[in-house]
Amino acid sequence: MTITNIVCTGVSGTKYMHYPTMPGSTWLDKPGNYLFCKWNGQSWIIQYAGECQSFSARLPGHDRWEEAVRDYGVTVAFSHITQGGVDARQREERDLIQAYNPPMNTHHRTNALADVSGALGRIGGLSPLARSLLNGKR
Repeated sequence: MTITNIVCTGVSGTKYMHYPTMPGSTWLDKPGNYLFCKWNGQSWIIQYAGECQSFSARLPGHDRWEEAVRDYGVTVAFSHITQGGVDARQREERDLIQAYNPPMNTHHRTNALADVSGALGRIGGLSPLARSLLNGKR
């Protein structure tokens, strides 16, 4: 499969172009935003969104990468250079987390139900009991 660039739209409506970087590739010493994604057979699903001052300092040996691969099916990191300093990077990170509710992000999410469904989704979906509890039935 050929991996191409992805465009993600934040909750603000802003579109962000991200470029794939395969594990083991060399990262640039540039500031930017990144996404850990898994392929669901039709599209890339964001599992984690982050920002950093330097890709080369942050991403090799990222503290969440092994968890992302093992528990969330992540195979690719997408990234792009972000100008404008830490405020611009954090604004984009928040914008994308609020739009996609990546299950690995615990901050900036849009609601508590997304936290529950994200956690359950990574272990194979909701059981009938969990689904009924979330719907307020017993």
